[in-house]
Amino acid sequence: MDYHAFDGINGEKGVCASALDLLKWDQALHEHQLISPETQAEAFRASPITDQKAYHYGFGWKIYRDRPYIVFHHGLYRGFRNYFHRNLRDQSTIIILSNRNLGGRVTQIYQGLELLLAGKECKAPKASRLEQNTWAEFKRNLWIDYGSSPR
Repeated sequence: MDYHAFDGINGEKGVCASALDLLKWDQALHEHQLISPETQAEAFRASPITDQKAYHYGFGWKIYRDRPYIVFHHGLYRGFRNYFHRNLRDQSTIIILSNRNLGGRVTQIYQGLELLLAGKECKAPKASRLEQNTWAEFKRNLWIDYGSSPR
């Protein structure tokens, strides 16, 4: 609900993509249609100049220290929370695009999806108070009533 309709959103650095666009890009990476396997391997390798506490960083990809076969990137901007996750071992991909202020809940979502992809059981997180009240807030602030439709 923190999206501003007149904010001129056009994507980071002017790039906008749908989940399907990102999936096509991911498939092109898996098939080495965009860059050579050597260049791609370098992008997925941690640079020595990274934050060694949480994760490493390659060329545009964050890499978990404890799971170097997972490369990912996430982003946010007023009301948007996104996550792009590639498992280099099994070539699975998780793409989360949201126009809601999910904050840390994106982590819960992709961790649940990882469990499901691994064939494990996943319990859905309990809805937050914000999620429980979203419809009422939407109707109160954004709903336009055009009157009854003709019968």
